[in-house]
Amino acid sequence: MSSALFRDTLVQPFAALFFTAFFFSAVPAHAQVTFPSAAPVSAGTFSTRFQFGYAGQTLGKSRTYDEEVILYGLTPDLALILETYPYVSVESLAGRGTDVREAEAAGLGDMMIDVRETLYEWDTLGATFRVAPYVGLGLPTGMDDVTPLLSRRNQPGSGEWVMRDALTLDYESLRWSGQALVGFQDATRSAGYRQGSALLADAALRVLLWPADLDRDVHSELFGVLETNYSLQAVDRLGTETLPGSGGQVWLIDPGLNYGTARWSFSVVGLFPLLQQYRSPGASTYDYGILAALRVNFYTSVHF
Repeated sequence: MSSALFRDTLVQPFAALFFTAFFFSAVPAHAQVTFPSAAPVSAGTFSTRFQFGYAGQTLGKSRTYDEEVILYGLTPDLALILETYPYVSVESLAGRGTDVREAEAAGLGDMMIDVRETLYEWDTLGATFRVAPYVGLGLPTGMDDVTPLLSRRNQPGSGEWVMRDALTLDYESLRWSGQALVGFQDATRSAGYRQGSALLADAALRVLLWPADLDRDVHSELFGVLETNYSLQAVDRLGTETLPGSGGQVWLIDPGLNYGTARWSFSVVGLFPLLQQYRSPGASTYDYGILAALRVNFYTSVHF
């Protein structure tokens, strides 16, 4: 499918959804931003997240992306999550010896569809706790052959079908909240290439910084944010050969701020490496990242 057709079928509906959400939102919008949503959503509620990310790495490599996430409460316990990447750009040095040049692969990224079911729920005055597993299917909708100068793993799309299973925990109260996720991700082989399977572990904590008094009418809130992301990944393979610079473990720490009103919230976090260990030589190490996210919630009567 052409990139123009994807632009017409995906980006334009998201733009319309954004403006609808902005003018008709009526519920608070707070949750984590560096991993798939673990926050609860009531039946008929849409939670939309628009975010821009940048990651700088060694060896002249960087990744810029636009991600859009829609969380919809289909029933009181069942939620659907749609993750898309309308734009992904990877820049890296390509070539060998004296013939080294800068190369870029930019275009449409892949899509992930998740289904999340709440198995356990505990509610009390001013607080709630939920346990919810989910399963996800990644669709190879992205562009995986933008330029031959960069490897398959440095293209906007993977070209692979991906399965993801995870367990999420969520606690919400008036002054602080937290989410956690533990999951496993595996991909199919495509044209002889297979991305290494990965163990994922993420957590997020938000603490209310302002206002101090919640007894009066509160129109906006400022939260301190601390998130963390860990991944342990097997090496990528092309046929029976191990691809250099792939596989290993990365642990990131993500401090930031979140400001929100009854209609929307805006978050900014920085991503910094605490641990990096790679299984094969030639890896480009993670230097830093930045993520900015706008989240908008609104309620509809369309649910089961």
